[in-house]
Amino acid sequence: MNNSQLLKLILIFLSIGSILQFVFEFIFPISYLPIYVPGLSIILELGNFSLYIIFISIILFSLLQRKIKALIPLATLLLIATAISALKSNYSLSPLWYSLEVILAIFGISAAIESQVKSSLVNLLNLPTLFLVLFVTITSLYIDIIHIEILTDYLLLTALSVISFGLYTISWRANEVKKAIVSFLLSIPALFIFLPLYFIVSNNRFMEIIMNMVIPSAFGIVFSSPYYLQPFLLILSLAMFFIVALAIKRNAISALGYFIIISSVFKGISGYGLLIYMVEPLFGIVLMNWSTEEKHILELIRTLVQRQRFNKQFK
Repeated sequence: MNNSQLLKLILIFLSIGSILQFVFEFIFPISYLPIYVPGLSIILELGNFSLYIIFISIILFSLLQRKIKALIPLATLLLIATAISALKSNYSLSPLWYSLEVILAIFGISAAIESQVKSSLVNLLNLPTLFLVLFVTITSLYIDIIHIEILTDYLLLTALSVISFGLYTISWRANEVKKAIVSFLLSIPALFIFLPLYFIVSNNRFMEIIMNMVIPSAFGIVFSSPYYLQPFLLILSLAMFFIVALAIKRNAISALGYFIIISSVFKGISGYGLLIYMVEPLFGIVLMNWSTEEKHILELIRTLVQRQRFNKQFK
């Protein structure tokens, strides 16, 4: 098995872990309600296990890949943090923990920006998502370390991210019109992951009150208004639609990256209880920018500079 095949295998495990985590995060708040959920104990066990799958997958992928240099020290630091936790219990409120958070954030942000610069022009459509991830990361550090909250409209930032991701999905291999139409038609069922819940809360005030507690808890998002629940569910439905469509359009790595982001980006708004919650969305940006079918931005800049130098020499 060559390195490329090994990386693909790791991403398959990462996909499984991310889906299990997504189900776990959604079911866990409901488990406290007097509602029967089939196989609840199994779901909760798999959800806890998914964190280990994600953690190991991110570390292995980061260490084995050679495209994004900043991922290597990021994975190394995660291993060091794990070793420290094994040797020193209850250090999550110590200066050492805060130091690890800051250094992890620096390497993670560096990896996200490096991946953006090394991506193609069409990936510039991912800039709103990059901004969302960086903003939430910095905001979370402020809350965790300085205990200052940066207030903003997270719903608006999420909507801009999903819209830009939708444009990216449409633009990816836009010349293959028939395949694009088929991919969007096949992705219609993904809309109904959250649409039924939207119709329930729209017509049932009691369920709206319940879901106003469950959804923010599941995603970690902070609503500045209780009336933001319904548009957030519509935004999530669109996000799932575009994720599936992009995967069908043969860009499953970018689709996985955005799925990781949309399901984990807000986990740190109230502070990072687990360092993996900081790394996940930043790693998701890297995956979003992983697949390129044309020259990346740095190569284009170099080409333009070389042309300018060439023109100056022969003027």
